Amino acid sequence: MFTILHVDNSTFFRHVFREFFEDKGYRCLSAKDIDSAYYLLQGGSVNLIVTALEIRGGGGEHFIRSLNASEYRNIPVVVVTSNDSLEVRRGLFSLGVIDYIAKTRDFAAHLHDFITTMTAKDRARQALGEMRIAVLDDSSMELGIIRNILQLNGITGIDIYTDPFALLESNVRYQVYFIDLVLPGISGEQVILNLRKRGSDCVIIAISGIDNYKVIANVLLSGADDYMMKPFNASIFMARLVSNVRSHLLVNDLAAKNRELEKSSVTDELTGSHNHRHVHRLLEEAVNRVREGGAVMSMVLLGIDNFSAINEDFGHAVGDRVIRTVAKTIREHLRDEDSLGRYGGVEFMLIIPGTDLEGAHALAERIRQRINRINFRGRRISVSGGAVSIDGDEAMDLVLKAGSLLFNARKKGKNRIERSFDWSRY
Repeated sequence: MFTILHVDNSTFFRHVFREFFEDKGYRCLSAKDIDSAYYLLQGGSVNLIVTALEIRGGGGEHFIRSLNASEYRNIPVVVVTSNDSLEVRRGLFSLGVIDYIAKTRDFAAHLHDFITTMTAKDRARQALGEMRIAVLDDSSMELGIIRNILQLNGITGIDIYTDPFALLESNVRYQVYFIDLVLPGISGEQVILNLRKRGSDCVIIAISGIDNYKVIANVLLSGADDYMMKPFNASIFMARLVSNVRSHLLVNDLAAKNRELEKSSVTDELTGSHNHRHVHRLLEEAVNRVREGGAVMSMVLLGIDNFSAINEDFGHAVGDRVIRTVAKTIREHLRDEDSLGRYGGVEFMLIIPGTDLEGAHALAERIRQRINRINFRGRRISVSGGAVSIDGDEAMDLVLKAGSLLFNARKKGKNRIERSFDWSRY
């Protein structure tokens, strides 16, 4: 349970504080002076110290300075006080206080908002626990320091490298890299350039004792996400690592959403096949490739027979199931290089590169036979279709020819594939 140590002279404020935060599910310890505070600190784990400035035993500032020199230095401290002086604020923040809250009537609510934010599960910290991290440095002391900081924060997927070439030759792709700038045989900048050529899906942090703005600027331009100065402060080290990982995750989220948007713009929602606009674009591209010297290409237009009767007898939900099932059955018969699109409400376009008219007709016939074995509520499903092969046609010419063949197939009794037609009559 998250434990708060509250230090304040006022019995009233200690009572209000304890009542408010215990009601919120926190464990609260109360101290009236510095000696009582240290006694409670020795008794168990404390996650946060909330102190007033006016406390017995030396005052709040003295208490904070003593904490900084003690084994409790890593416990975050928040000051709650009626003294709202800007100068006092600056002095306290310089001592490492993480927040400063005015002691008003609703100070407890403000403090609760802060604690809620602080204790919320950080996705970046959680992700770090599962990430693979590479640390490259020729100093065993620096490597040990970084390893200790990471392990103390629950990060264990760490690989240590002293040889830059061993890292570059490794087949492991890490999510986070720490790269020292001064290395044997190659500069850290060159290592970063080589790592960045492999892709952007990683965080690269340069580490060095060099404090020169030109060097730092050049390293960042070479592909590093951040530059950390030695010697490290553990708190700042982790804060900047988490910040970089958080930004990295947000960029990945944005890229994934963009991919989803791009996919949805070309995909038919019901069937998962290409939508009308995109499959027509694919047909135009296929026609252009043939004109530029590519192999033969054919196209098939298939339509579900008697679909309006299915909707009328069983409802649109069953009709949607029929459309999805037909699309899935067609897809099972296609190669990776073939394309399937929902061209109309119950019509599907198959683009079949490298296939002549005979092959396209044979494929369509196999699909027709397989679909005709599908049975929905005692009704057998059938499709009709028209197969055409390019012969100096425009994309729209192929669509018109296949559509006419589909119309003719239905006119002849449905459940059939047509591939020849007397075009001179039209």
